[in-house]
Amino acid sequence: MGDRESGSFWDHITGKCVHGPLKGSQLEVFPLLHMNVAQSLALYTKVQIAISKLTFMQQLNVFFMGPILRSKRGFFPPVFKKTMSKEDTRRPRMDSGLGVWNKTRQRYYPLEHLRKQGSALIDEFDGRRLLVYIDPTSNTPVAIYTDATRYIWHKDELNLDTGEIIRGGALYNAQGMTQSVLHPMQMLTRWYGFAFTFPGCELYEG
Repeated sequence: MGDRESGSFWDHITGKCVHGPLKGSQLEVFPLLHMNVAQSLALYTKVQIAISKLTFMQQLNVFFMGPILRSKRGFFPPVFKKTMSKEDTRRPRMDSGLGVWNKTRQRYYPLEHLRKQGSALIDEFDGRRLLVYIDPTSNTPVAIYTDATRYIWHKDELNLDTGEIIRGGALYNAQGMTQSVLHPMQMLTRWYGFAFTFPGCELYEG
């Protein structure tokens, strides 16, 4: 991704400038969370929603390419192959999963393993307990730091042994009050993208 102001190019995952006048500079980055409109309105009552006005050709592209991009198989542009070095073959190239990272560690959680474990798991990441689950509202994986050691699904609610409940993407305490949530850096991504960004990253295998 490039910026017109400086003519520099940036890694969209790490926020680091990789080429141009600002090479070596670091942008501030935040966890990338996926949610639908209803969920965002429930969590952030004053949220503003931006809707782009697409040209006719862009609308056609969305109509024909949208289902392909959202599919498990995805779409791999042929020109990408020419820009790639040696691939990490521990997972299929177009495998989908949640990438989690900090300054010292990076780990990839395949969606396949998450679903096999009942759409949730508790793991340890860099000395902290991590809950990774597939949110029923957005149908996308999410990772949060937690003190819980066990969990159980009750319909679309994730009940933790701390007395907390995750519902609609929000965390509630035993009294039903919303709680602040601490997320690690994370991104729903294809395996090839995460593995190229973080060579030799850890792979959760259940």
